Amino acid sequence: MAPWLRRPNQDTLADDLSVCDPDPYPADGGSDHAWLPISGDLPCSRAGCSRVNAVVCAYVDRRGSTCDTAWCPDDQLIADGRPYCVRHGRVVRALHIEGLGPDPLPDIDNRAASLVDFVADAVSTSMGTALHGAWPGDLGLGVHPLAVQHTAPHRRRMWTRKWKLHSHTGNAVAVVLAVAEDRDHVLMVAVDSRTVAELVPPWISHRATGGKAAVRQAFYNDVVEAARRRVEQAYEQSTAVTLRDVRPEAAG
Repeated sequence: MAPWLRRPNQDTLADDLSVCDPDPYPADGGSDHAWLPISGDLPCSRAGCSRVNAVVCAYVDRRGSTCDTAWCPDDQLIADGRPYCVRHGRVVRALHIEGLGPDPLPDIDNRAASLVDFVADAVSTSMGTALHGAWPGDLGLGVHPLAVQHTAPHRRRMWTRKWKLHSHTGNAVAVVLAVAEDRDHVLMVAVDSRTVAELVPPWISHRATGGKAAVRQAFYNDVVEAARRRVEQAYEQSTAVTLRDVRPEAAG
């Protein structure tokens, strides 16, 4: 299991969960209502935080298991008026945004949502640079927050993060990172709905050495390169089609 997904009350949990803090997404899934932070009387679980006005993360999964970490007003994430750790707050927000609030929350030890979110945050800057390099032109880049999809058969639930290159005429190409709940150790890289790579993070496959910074960075590079190669191919194919379409007109 990835280090930032160890069960609550372990010494390293607070530091691992705070890796994405501060949260870059709009409060309460983009709602106009600004929920106020909530104070309590517990020590904050974030490593290095000395505040003692934290409250317990409100996350309860479908089996009734809870996240036993506590977060102060500065470090908590509010979703639908309730306090969460960043990891679980993003999961709740994603379900809220998709209108899937009644959907069962993932099991407390299922890494699918937080794995794809963590990796996407780690590669986001380099992914944007790579996509612009692979598809030249004056294109905008849209970066989408954590989302959930149901795929056939059996409404398989998959958690995603997405980047889209777009112009005034529409979308040029989309890159998606995805992790399915029933294969929560495998990160899928897709370009325009075509899976181009399936990767197991080294901190899962080789726990003894996979957590080293250089090893993690090599994995992140592989994720970006898999997407970049396919986007470059898509651009070349698009250019070839355009040239083929204009040749008869030019010859006439």
